[in-house]
Amino acid sequence: MAFDTAVSGINAATADLGVIGNNIANSSTTGFKTSRAEFADVYASSLLGAGGNAIGKGVSLAGVTQEFTQGNISFTNNALDLAINGNGFFLLSDDGAALYTRAGNFQVDREGFLVTNEGHRLQAFEVDNTGTVNGQTGDLQLDTSLIDPNPTALAELTANLDSRQVPPTVPFGGPFDAFATPPTVPDSASFNATTSSTIYDGLGNAHVMSLYFVKTANANEWEVHTLVDGVTTSGPDLLNFQSNGKFDPLTLPVDI
Repeated sequence: MAFDTAVSGINAATADLGVIGNNIANSSTTGFKTSRAEFADVYASSLLGAGGNAIGKGVSLAGVTQEFTQGNISFTNNALDLAINGNGFFLLSDDGAALYTRAGNFQVDREGFLVTNEGHRLQAFEVDNTGTVNGQTGDLQLDTSLIDPNPTALAELTANLDSRQVPPTVPFGGPFDAFATPPTVPDSASFNATTSSTIYDGLGNAHVMSLYFVKTANANEWEVHTLVDGVTTSGPDLLNFQSNGKFDPLTLPVDI
C-alpha cells in the first residue's frame, strides 16, 4: 500500500513535469495557451464501502486544462499577421469543417485565400459591392490580379502660415529644374515656408510635390509655387486671407 502510494506521487510529479516541459517547449509557438496539470485524491474502497479508518491510496492526474488568458501581442513585418486583443478565436475552415485558433500568422496561397500554415482558410463576414455586411461567413480571398493605378486627383493641405512673416529679400525666381545641368533649385532665402507630399501619376509612379509659400508685400497675401520632383509645374498662385485668418479653399491644378 505505501509503495503504491509513493509510486502514484512519482507518476503525478512526472506528469506535472511533462506539462511544464510542454509549456516551455511551446513558449515561442504563436497562439499557444499554457496548460495546467490538475490532480485528484485516490481513496481505498471495497464492496462494503470505505471504512472509517481508510487511508488514501495516493494521487492521480485528474486532467490537463488550458488557461485562456491574454498573451503578449508581438509586432511582425508580415502585413497578414493578426492578433486578437481580448476574448475570441479566428474561425477557420478545413473542407467545410469549422476550426478555431488564436494563432494569427496567416499567408496567401496560390489562389489568393488567406490560410494558416496547415492550409486552413480564414473565415470572414461577406461584404457585397456596396459595402453591406450580409452576416454570412466565407473564405477570405484577396484579389491578386493587377489593379489599374489610381492617380492622385485631389490633395488637401492643412497649414498655418505666420501672419508676422515679411517678404523675403531674395526673389523666388524660377522656373526650376533639379535635373538640369547645373540643377536649379529654390534658394532657402527666397521663401518663407515649404511642405511636401507624395502624389501618384496615371501609371502608379510616385512623385514628390513641393509647395513653397512666399509672403508678398500686400497684407494677408501669399504666393504659392508648385514643384513636382524639383521641376516647376505651375504658379505662382495667390493665397488671400481674410482679417480673421480664414480663406476659401484654393485649388492648384498640377500637371504630372
